[in-house]
Amino acid sequence: MRDGLMLWLDHFGGRLVHYGLLRCPTSPNYFVGKGILMEVHMDDVHGTGEEKCLKDLVPFLEKEFDLKWQIHDAVNADYEHCGGDACATPTG
Repeated sequence: MRDGLMLWLDHFGGRLVHYGLLRCPTSPNYFVGKGILMEVHMDDVHGTGEEKCLKDLVPFLEKEFDLKWQIHDAVNADYEHCGGDACATPTG
């Protein structure tokens, strides 16, 4: 990973850890806990979890970061990621 990207991941990830999420030791861009699973990819964050848990996390992160966020329906949710289309299904 490039230095700038790693610094960003450490900074943003540090806030997620401070919130109470655990950082995956083998894939350090994944975080889990408090009913949430998140992936930090460059300046995008994608996650899944209970809607209330996600809505509780947002105000914490908005204290430090300018976020554009959206909660998609957990079943058959279409969204764009890295210029491509994706779809969340019940099996992933």
